[in-house]
Amino acid sequence: MKRRLQTLLAIALLIGSVSREAVSQDLPETTPLPRPAHLERAPHFERLTTRQGLSQNMVYDSAQDSLGFMWFATQDGVNRYDGKSFRTFDRVPYDSTSLLTSVVIRLHAGTSGMLWVATAAGLQRYDPATESFETMKAQRPKTDDAKKPDSTGFWPCVSCYALTAMLEDRDGE
Repeated sequence: MKRRLQTLLAIALLIGSVSREAVSQDLPETTPLPRPAHLERAPHFERLTTRQGLSQNMVYDSAQDSLGFMWFATQDGVNRYDGKSFRTFDRVPYDSTSLLTSVVIRLHAGTSGMLWVATAAGLQRYDPATESFETMKAQRPKTDDAKKPDSTGFWPCVSCYALTAMLEDRDGE
């Protein structure tokens, strides 16, 4: 019985090595693909915390815009990092060009240079030329139990926490 198992094992190993040789002979020789230029430089990572100027250590999302700024979404506004220091954009009461709320959930850097900011209170677009935020008007919800619009006609975003993606059209909107 032991001799029979040894024989079967030897045959199996022989078949395995023969089939590997046959397969390797059938494959054409390949040359490695060239490495993309942007990968030639190793990425550099730094730990950024409140010690370096981040408004809060809990970061929900990040994005890099076309100017090279890094943006970080926090519960204490959106932080712009230039590689050396932070600038925090926060809610300013009675200023319609500031964030609707300090709780920023998602970011998307558009190709047109605009930064899309999803807050707990709605969707806004940051314009780097004016350094201001514009609130995007939401379409009226189809349910009767939705919140009513405010005095400006803005329908509050009921489920911004559920926002999982922002898509951009051909015009950069």
